Amino acid sequence: MKSITGKLKMLGNSTVFSKKNATVYSIIEIGDTILSNIVIPNGLDNYLRRALNQDGECTLYLWRRRIMGLRLQDQKMYCDEPLGLPWFIFMVPASIITIPVFGMGLIGLYITYKTWRARSRSRELQAMGAIAV
Repeated sequence: MKSITGKLKMLGNSTVFSKKNATVYSIIEIGDTILSNIVIPNGLDNYLRRALNQDGECTLYLWRRRIMGLRLQDQKMYCDEPLGLPWFIFMVPASIITIPVFGMGLIGLYITYKTWRARSRSRELQAMGAIAV
């Protein structure tokens, strides 16, 4: 997971996807770094907007093009709430059972794997003291 620290200078245009519970920013400028097409969970978006109005540096924790967590100027850290274990307990067998149906289960297993990796990143931030929102 990559971290970028600096003063949050600009949030570009955003598009909210309610089905995915996420917002996509066209541009985020933090310090001397410009990020484009960045996805942030809606729960973290409020804290990102708060960081824009505060003085001092904040830290964004990125995984690919997704903000998994952030540390504000007051040193409070927030991260995305991971999916619970029951979701995975349901999805793995359901995906395996549906493999014979045109290989649809393989798509389910791929989505489950990606979700598990995102969950691991969130757990990593929680171990660093982040509050899940």
